[in-house]
Amino acid sequence: MTAQAHHAALKALLHTAPILSGVGHDAIRRRGADEFVQDNYWVLWPSTPESFEAARYTGLATADSRATYVFQFRAIAVDAAGCTQFADAALTFVGQTLTVPGRYVWPIRLDEGGDVDYEPKADLFFCDLAFEIVSDPA
Repeated sequence: MTAQAHHAALKALLHTAPILSGVGHDAIRRRGADEFVQDNYWVLWPSTPESFEAARYTGLATADSRATYVFQFRAIAVDAAGCTQFADAALTFVGQTLTVPGRYVWPIRLDEGGDVDYEPKADLFFCDLAFEIVSDPA
């Protein structure tokens, strides 16, 4: 079980939505220190486990125990409508499961949603979603 495997599985799932395919990135896109790329894209930040839980009350929690991850998804667009379209596409995956070797992954849950906001310095719109992933040993 690795945090990277869960991140890669969620990122691959997001890329299956036609509107999200090919426009996912690992960081906010910049052209320089103060210039942001004017484009529609999304970012899924990696996560480490929020918690580990032992299988039994008296058991010890280890890195192979049940793990809970919260992945932050950010939709970035040149207009509010583009941002909303990306968020709507990402939300269609709530309730679906990821495939991670050696793990049983529970259906994806929405941990937190957010409003579409405007960042004047970047001249871009953005909105954030947080997806919760609970993963047990297989």
